[in-house]
Amino acid sequence: MEQNFKNYKIDLLKPIKIKQRVILILVILLIIMLLINLFFLLKIRSKIIVFATIESYTFISSFFISFIFAFSPKSLLNKQRIWKRIENYFLKFINIFIICWITICCFPNAAVYFMPGEYRTYITQYLITSPGPSLSRHNHCKNGIRIYDEYTSSSFFLCFTPDENTQYGNKALVTIKTTPLGSYLSDYKLFIQH
Repeated sequence: MEQNFKNYKIDLLKPIKIKQRVILILVILLIIMLLINLFFLLKIRSKIIVFATIESYTFISSFFISFIFAFSPKSLLNKQRIWKRIENYFLKFINIFIICWITICCFPNAAVYFMPGEYRTYITQYLITSPGPSLSRHNHCKNGIRIYDEYTSSSFFLCFTPDENTQYGNKALVTIKTTPLGSYLSDYKLFIQH
């Protein structure tokens, strides 16, 4: 009689490989969604003002979250040499801090944009400046416009291309959306001197 043997090792590894592939696909999708969110927020960041206290709280909370996860009880029981342990703690802290800072610091800007709020229209002051806001580390807009926001007591700083034949005043009619976290500039019209 012929005997058939079954290799259980191969059968046990198959569900593990499927689970690893599913986790890898989910991580890739999460990273893609995070990158899309970052590019979207970079595009509209000049039209959003978040209160300074909220920005400082996001920085402090990302610091404490990364500290808690870097020095968890499980990592404290690690029996490596002291310098290797300090290096691991430091690298883990930096990695977790960067991830927390990117996700938590983007949250108030996205919340201001997507949160329902009250629309206000009022006349405010503006100033045309040269150079304008920075587009990247070494690149600036040629001209910019600073529009004062009454709600946050700060100003929006946008790229602006002035018309050479037009004489601009110093007043603008702005429409902003106000939320508990900040304000979003939805529209503005400049008053022109004749």
